[in-house]
Amino acid sequence: MFDKLAHHIPQGYASLPVEGATMWVGTADTDCTATKALQRLAGVALREVIRLLRFEPRRQIHVVMYSSLADSELALSRKVSPTFLMAPLHTPESAVIVIHSPRLDPRNGDPSRMLRHLCHEVSHVCAAERTGSTKRLGDGNAGMRLRPWVDEGLAVCVAAEAAGQHDVIERALAAGFETPSSMDVVDSELCALDSKRRSWAFGVATSLVWAAKQRHGFRTVFDHLDEPKRWS
Repeated sequence: MFDKLAHHIPQGYASLPVEGATMWVGTADTDCTATKALQRLAGVALREVIRLLRFEPRRQIHVVMYSSLADSELALSRKVSPTFLMAPLHTPESAVIVIHSPRLDPRNGDPSRMLRHLCHEVSHVCAAERTGSTKRLGDGNAGMRLRPWVDEGLAVCVAAEAAGQHDVIERALAAGFETPSSMDVVDSELCALDSKRRSWAFGVATSLVWAAKQRHGFRTVFDHLDEPKRWS
């Protein structure tokens, strides 16, 4: 397990405490004001998602803030935008959330945006643990026990609610107006990180989960993530 975790944390990165998690940063970012702000937001995101879902993950959560695109490319084995957040690793013991330093893109210094995105990734961690799922980026979701549309739809809805940003739901619903031929198509688009139809797929997933949340509440949806027929 340690080897899998260490793969995502570059050598020489220092650990910082976060409420309910550990944050890892490079030496260039250790004492930055922006780092301290993200450290605080990570704690807020954990607290708000746990409160909303009434579920506290037992997996140790690590939030890794890459100081350079070279660091993230090496750790993730792929190039990603400096504004991209993801949860590339879930094991029975640990989970990893990755972000980039605000030095690499000013949008990473926007507290509203970062709080919502951190809540989104914490939702993925909670959903993985709730369903007993495991994942390593690039494994084709072989160990995931919930469908991508359920996972992403829940994360969008939870993040919007936890961060108090319901306009995100409205935009997602507008993007997903076109009815899919099947949910397999939606899953496929969500798994293709560079797909031009990914926003549409997010919209479809969000609309279904949000409608279920309105009918049953988050906890019912969360309790049956691996059985969406019970609430969809």
